[in-house]
Amino acid sequence: MKLPFESWLEQQNIENEALELFKEGILCYKNSAYRAALLFSFLGFQTILKYRVLESQQPAILTEGHWEAIQKDLLDDDEWDTRLIQLVRANHDKNIFYVSEDLKSQYEYWKYRRNDCAHAKGNKISEAHVEAYWLFIQSNFYKFVVLGGLEHIFQLIIKHHDLRYTSADEDPQIILDKIESAVKPEDLHLLLNRLVEHVESDPLGIPINDSFVAKFFYLQENYVRECVKFFVNHDMKWIIGLLRYDSNIVTFFNQHGAFIRNLWYDHLITEQDYIIYSSLLRNNMVPDNQLEEAHEKMINRLPTDIFRNRAFTEPAALVFEQKGFFSKLTELAFGTDLNLDKWKWSARNRYAIIFYLERYGFTEHIATRISRVLNGSYPPFDFKFKFDEFLENNEERRLEYERYTNEQLEE
Repeated sequence: MKLPFESWLEQQNIENEALELFKEGILCYKNSAYRAALLFSFLGFQTILKYRVLESQQPAILTEGHWEAIQKDLLDDDEWDTRLIQLVRANHDKNIFYVSEDLKSQYEYWKYRRNDCAHAKGNKISEAHVEAYWLFIQSNFYKFVVLGGLEHIFQLIIKHHDLRYTSADEDPQIILDKIESAVKPEDLHLLLNRLVEHVESDPLGIPINDSFVAKFFYLQENYVRECVKFFVNHDMKWIIGLLRYDSNIVTFFNQHGAFIRNLWYDHLITEQDYIIYSSLLRNNMVPDNQLEEAHEKMINRLPTDIFRNRAFTEPAALVFEQKGFFSKLTELAFGTDLNLDKWKWSARNRYAIIFYLERYGFTEHIATRISRVLNGSYPPFDFKFKFDEFLENNEERRLEYERYTNEQLEE
């Protein structure tokens, strides 16, 4: 029967030398030789760390001479294990692994248990020790990388988005799965900040896809909280792209009223942003006393092409109806100000108005207002074209419109 640790090993990209040591450790474990199992497992993990250092570029915190000396020691069969332990235990300013003091202490604990096994000391080593050490490896596998787990994840993300190394359709999930084991929740803002700095420093360089960063909001809850905190305190331009990719992300900001108001007040500007606005309304994220103001902002600013395609769904239409959006639309279009007569306004909102008329039909007031505008000296051409097309393709609404306008003429 395959052990969970065996299955995990198969999913990792591990050097053959280290893999063989782990296999020997697993074989010993299955035969109840627990001291040998722990010893081989420790050597397997040490070997992984050794190759991570040997295959890394020189860290900025070390001089070239110091780095060359480390590399030389790690290639020495008599020195490498001791040298590697020194590297892990090094002070913060010289620690190329950049691991926490707590993680160093855990590493030290397992080094001493390895010594118990190697030198036949009195401490008993059981299967529980071996299994616990395997869990330690799995939990911290991506934290023990040169320059730290956060830097390692950052480099993986950059490489994933670099078409020279990774195809555009490559699944990023393997990187996302590593974040929780390599980056502490409280350090997630550092990773996000690195990504922002990367994009800002070279806008024409390797891009970071919104679709990738949006998936950060589906990590464990403590990571999501850090995501929210980061984006609330940064330029709105960084979150708006994520919301356009996945409007449901906006629900994670439901405790940040000022952020939400700023979002709809200033930053929803494209027709696709009606999808974000729909999420805000559906999740009651615009207070009732701000709804009219918000509706008017959307109607007076956003193109309404989305109302003519399937992106504007029936559930969205019901939410807009319940929240009074269409009432505000008809008030602005056909009320005292008669915005329908304004070319730019009527062109921008023509699809929303047609959507409303198709869904709810005419009233005498609306039919009369439209007739007056379209029969004026300078009718708004864009709206007139779509309205005529609408009547031509909808006999029920055409007859309804003609009935009201004919009655008006007879009077």
